[in-house]
Amino acid sequence: MTLTLKEIREACGGMLLRGDGGAAVDGAETDTRRDVKGRLFVAVKGAKRDGHDYVRDALEKGAVCSLVERDTDRGGPVVKVPSTRAALLALASYSRERFKGHVAAVTGSAGKTTTKDMLASVLAQRYRTHKTPGNYNNELGLPLSMLNRGDDTEALVLEMGMNHAGEISVLSNTARPHICIITNIGDAHLEHLGNREGVLKAKTEIMDGLTEGGALVINKDDPLLASIVPAEGMRIFRCSASDPKADAYVSDVEKLGAAGTRCVINIKTDGGTLAVAAHIRQAGAFMVMNACMAAAAGALLGLSAEEIGEGLRTYEPSGNRMDIREAKGMTIINDTYNANPDAVRAAVDALVTSAGGRTVCILGDMLELGSQSEALHRKTGTYIAKRGVDMLIAIGDHSWHTYDAYAEYARRSQIAVYFADKDEFIIEIGKHLLPGDTVLIKASRGMAFETLVDVLTPRG
Repeated sequence: MTLTLKEIREACGGMLLRGDGGAAVDGAETDTRRDVKGRLFVAVKGAKRDGHDYVRDALEKGAVCSLVERDTDRGGPVVKVPSTRAALLALASYSRERFKGHVAAVTGSAGKTTTKDMLASVLAQRYRTHKTPGNYNNELGLPLSMLNRGDDTEALVLEMGMNHAGEISVLSNTARPHICIITNIGDAHLEHLGNREGVLKAKTEIMDGLTEGGALVINKDDPLLASIVPAEGMRIFRCSASDPKADAYVSDVEKLGAAGTRCVINIKTDGGTLAVAAHIRQAGAFMVMNACMAAAAGALLGLSAEEIGEGLRTYEPSGNRMDIREAKGMTIINDTYNANPDAVRAAVDALVTSAGGRTVCILGDMLELGSQSEALHRKTGTYIAKRGVDMLIAIGDHSWHTYDAYAEYARRSQIAVYFADKDEFIIEIGKHLLPGDTVLIKASRGMAFETLVDVLTPRG
């Protein structure tokens, strides 16, 4: 969106040290490795780099102005503020005050990016829609997502993530959504939140900024979410994979293997029930649940059954999320973006239901599980064995426990292999994978398992 330097100064309480207050920027950026041309460069000090060291680089690459905590005296227009992080959130709040369209926010332990992408695809059937790119879902990413919308945007779909309690409250109060979605409550971020009840409390902070008369869309099949009591003036819309008593539910399910699922999503509205004929082109029951919640939000924002169905059919996933590729006679399911126990179980379910040949799970460490890490890795290994996955290749320190539990419960025909790191596995990769295999690759973001996908699916 377009902002003048005068507006920037006033919105964040800063001082315009150099530059014309009438000059305008189009959006904002914190990293000069991305496109900063025509934008406001926000100099943020991080754990490893200080954005103030890149002010000159930003100006040389076309940034109109820099937002700084200290004047680096490197030329160009500058707005100085006490905290660039706080100023970025203040600018996003100012942009929200000017925005007259629809705002939807999505969070959850797993599936939030998929649901965000599905909802954006649905809303795009009627509205000019801008969504959080990738997973720009924290105190820096969310305001950048808001500021980088086009001036003609009619619907804004924002993802909200967190590591600690209190973070989503800040994001929600900045975005002030009309509709909030919570996909599920799982064993993510236990290192900081203790248990699932702590996760529930942190995720429900998304309601803090919900506008008056707004709606909360939840997964009714999740027992913790089912316990939520709506605040006064808030509508709660419950979605289920099968329960016809829910406000939105799935019926007439036809599993198509790797081609996904066809079903009907039934959405109860004031004008009757919308029956959405949906084709979700990715396998897995969790994908159907994500689609149900996205469809419900679309209906709440006035879309027709036809528009919702077309949006779900044309939805494209973000990178490294259930991305299916064919290579070397194998089907590779790239789900490497992140991992927690619930997300791994859902991905394994999709692997088992979509595969035509031998099933192989290449699994790395699940991080940020705190004192429960060993137990949850073992529980995951047991689950993979009991679901009948033919081979587990476990990689990483924590994944030893996944391997050990899988081997304990595996049938004689199931194979377990362990490697301490990715390099060891890459050396022996040809010994373990065969043409006809369907291979799921998944690990926490810090494991960078997309490198294994690159080895298995070389391009060019």
